[in-house]
Amino acid sequence: MLVPAVLDLIHIFDAVGSFIFVDQGVDRKPTFHIQTCNAILSADSHYPTKPDASVLYAGSQLREKPDMLREMVTTIANDVSATVIYVEDDALAHYLVEEAAKLPHAPFLSGSGMLMDHMMRPSGCP
Repeated sequence: MLVPAVLDLIHIFDAVGSFIFVDQGVDRKPTFHIQTCNAILSADSHYPTKPDASVLYAGSQLREKPDMLREMVTTIANDVSATVIYVEDDALAHYLVEEAAKLPHAPFLSGSGMLMDHMMRPSGCP
């Protein structure tokens, strides 16, 4: 079964990009599973997650904003509310997972919507 938010983003971005599915463990570091939009469409399925999972957005502009890139890596690595992340390109998805895997296991629960709000602001706005 495809999570509606995943399917919506696949259609919005014309099946370009990848998804990171995060399998959060309580007593262990999370594991990460990257699937391209095309692979999800071909299989008509993706890595199992909650049916009502929300999806974080990681755009290519993260490469130009080191603080936001670092925050996204931390979110992927340890935010227990981050279970699915849409990434605009596959190379960035792999980079995010590589960096997240290097961080120590320090789970937290955040307001991930605040990160999205910050990402969508024009440069230079507080």
